[in-house]
Amino acid sequence: MILWNAPRIGLTRPCEAVCLFLCCCAIPYVVGCKEKAKEAQQPTPQVAVVKVSPEATKLLYDAVDKNQTQTVKELIARGADVNVKSDTGWPALIAAASNGNTEISGLLLQAGAKVDAKEERNGGTALYWAAAGGHTDTVKLLLDAKANPNLQNDHGIAPLMAVSLTYYPPGPPEKTCMAIADLLLGKGADVNEPDGNGMLPRGAAASNGLKHMADFLKEHGGKCVAGSSGSLAHNCRD
Repeated sequence: MILWNAPRIGLTRPCEAVCLFLCCCAIPYVVGCKEKAKEAQQPTPQVAVVKVSPEATKLLYDAVDKNQTQTVKELIARGADVNVKSDTGWPALIAAASNGNTEISGLLLQAGAKVDAKEERNGGTALYWAAAGGHTDTVKLLLDAKANPNLQNDHGIAPLMAVSLTYYPPGPPEKTCMAIADLLLGKGADVNEPDGNGMLPRGAAASNGLKHMADFLKEHGGKCVAGSSGSLAHNCRD
């Protein structure tokens, strides 16, 4: 077809059409094929895979629970399963978070610990227990790792409610509770998520004597009761 159509594109000699075909079609095609072939021959980067070690896994939970940071690092390097649970069903990450150990929590998360895993006793997450314990830095770490701030435990208590239920005293200082509430709300916590009894965080805070906390939640749209059927809260009026 190129030879017959040569005059139409201004080529007077068949050899010129052949040259045009080689330059525009055949040669680029061959070169492209060769380059793709070279790419296919390039060795695929090898990803180091650490084999799970049952021996290291058995030791990991105990090291986490005892805040033994260096031991935790060594066991992870040896292939310990970072999602290991205690005999009572507590994941290692929850043990670290409930202890307020931000460094170990970070090590576990970096090694693949499931951030929203729940313990088997009450169904709380690491974020829930960190919030309830007043561990601000650990709460921030977990939220930055995409922990869900609205996951409730088996009793319908989410992290914001947990920090609102914290008694003062002997729980964390009210200022700490407010700082944690601010972190949770900043990551999408529902200020009016009721617990299993219909209580709302603001109502819980007011009932527990956390006046400043209750006022803080009110500023963020918190209500005292959840509709007409919600539990009544002491010292709280909408």
